[in-house]
Formats: sequence, structure tokens, C-alpha cells
Amino acid sequence: MAAALERALSAGPGPVLVLGPAGSGRTELLLRAAMAGGADGPRALFLAPSAPPRLPGGGDPRALQRLELRYPRSLRALCRALLPPPPPLLLVDGLERFVAGAGGSARAAARVAALLLEASRGAGRAPARLLAALRLPPAGPRLLPALRRFFPARVRLGPPRRGR
Repeated sequence: MAAALERALSAGPGPVLVLGPAGSGRTELLLRAAMAGGADGPRALFLAPSAPPRLPGGGDPRALQRLELRYPRSLRALCRALLPPPPPLLLVDGLERFVAGAGGSARAAARVAALLLEASRGAGRAPARLLAALRLPPAGPRLLPALRRFFPARVRLGPPRRGR
């Protein structure tokens, strides 16, 4: 997990797509990215269609004070959650569920990705760092190629290990 987190955070200034099957640790990686830097790290907004089962342990507990958790259940609610512009770190978990709510097509994936990129750019300020997680395999056959245009950097997580 530490190596994947390092790859995600050092993938350059652009948006990063975290890919992995169920149970691979996508949510944990996003939450650990939010807590990186301890109490001195950037403020972060974590958006997901539902609450994570648990927050990762370890690290500086004051880092949680910089993390805002929101659970929009629809694309419309996601749009509202992105206003006003997000803080310096924007984390979106369950991307496949937001795409499915927008129609589930490659076109819907492109619309959701464009919405996230636009929100991360924020007018008159430095852009927010965007990390989004997508469960593999994606629901639609052309979803991944559509998202690759918007997320040039990707981190792929392997299947969960037994005993996890």
C-alpha cells in the first residue's frame, strides 16, 4: 500500500486514476493520501457515494482535522458537493457509481471526468490535486478508454490478498 500511495502522490501535478478490483484498497489509498503530511498536510475533501467502513489507523490523528468527508449519492449531489471550489486535495471514491448514475456510457464517464477536472481547477487559485478511484472491471466496455483521456496518470492496485 505504501508503494502505491507513493506512486499516486508522485504521479505529477495532473489528475490520477486509482484502479483496482473489489477489496484492493482503493478507498484506503485515497484516505491515506488525505492524511499524508500529518497535521501540516493540505486540506482534503473526500467524496464517495457511501461512507468507508473505517478510516485508516496510524499516523498523526490531527491529520483527520484537515479531512472533510461527504457522501453524495447521485451525480447531482456530487455537483453540489463540489461547490464552492474544493480544497487543495480532492479525492473521489466510487467513480464507477457516479458514472453509472450519469448513464453508464463512455460519454457519461467523459462528462463526470470533465466535471471533476473543471471543479479541481477552481477560478483564481491553484488547482486542487485530484485522485479518483475506479473499481475494476469497469461497468461499461468503453469506460476505461474514455477516462484515460482525462486521467493520464494511473495507479493500478492488485487483487486483495487472502487473510485481509
